[in-house]
Amino acid sequence: HHLKVAHCSDATCSTAAISTHAIGYPNAGAWSSITIGVDGLGLISSYNPVLAHPSVTHCSDTACSAGDSNTWLASGTSGMYSSVTIGGDGLPLIAFQDQGAGALQVAHCVVVACVQNGFAVPTVSTIDGGASVGAYASITTGNDGFGLVAYADQANGQLKVAHCSNAVCSAASTAVVDATAGAVTSTSISIGPDGRGLIVYHDATAGQLNIAHCADAACSTATPFPLDTAAQVGEGASVAIGVDGYALVAYYDAANGDLKVAHLSNAAGIPYVRWR
Repeated sequence: HHLKVAHCSDATCSTAAISTHAIGYPNAGAWSSITIGVDGLGLISSYNPVLAHPSVTHCSDTACSAGDSNTWLASGTSGMYSSVTIGGDGLPLIAFQDQGAGALQVAHCVVVACVQNGFAVPTVSTIDGGASVGAYASITTGNDGFGLVAYADQANGQLKVAHCSNAVCSAASTAVVDATAGAVTSTSISIGPDGRGLIVYHDATAGQLNIAHCADAACSTATPFPLDTAAQVGEGASVAIGVDGYALVAYYDAANGDLKVAHLSNAAGIPYVRWR
């Protein structure tokens, strides 16, 4: 019931040094998300089910081996499905669901470490207060320097996107990306070489992996497509943009117990796909 960090010992990650992190209570690293801050050190958001709070960890060295700063990100919230990125101002942005309120929230840290004198120092804003929204949140930073969040609207069976209106994400515009996505149980978002968001997500109702390509920087509209329609695929989907400028998607094939990878061969990722 602790958050753990693995620091690869070489480029191929054939071995790794593993460290355990705690804050006095079991700091279970559920829904953990990691990025590298402008100080070159790791910053991790996670969920603490013991206290039902979102948590943040700032590594004290590149290996995140010891002496890190851990604290609760925000009290009074049950922050599940956390995801962290570095905003255009160089400060962390952390998206999560306040499960009690069923709302999507974003925390903007006011220092690079997000922790000062043992306490988290973010500004927390509710950017979508609709019932049962914010699950499986995934955040990235657009070319405009503002946060872009993909998340599930569980009440309506939709995939939604929120585009922060400023660097601190005190407000955001929201849009429905896929109105018929069913039960969305994972999302991952990245910015493609065209400067637009690219979202992969698992439609558990259909049991398939879908992808949506945003039409503009704010993702006010998007074009969703099925990416892999084999039975029971798409859980845990994660997308990154390769050096060729095209998306690479990793995801779980539950029917066969396999890890699958899709390499998209155009910038929008549709419809040309090569599977591995």
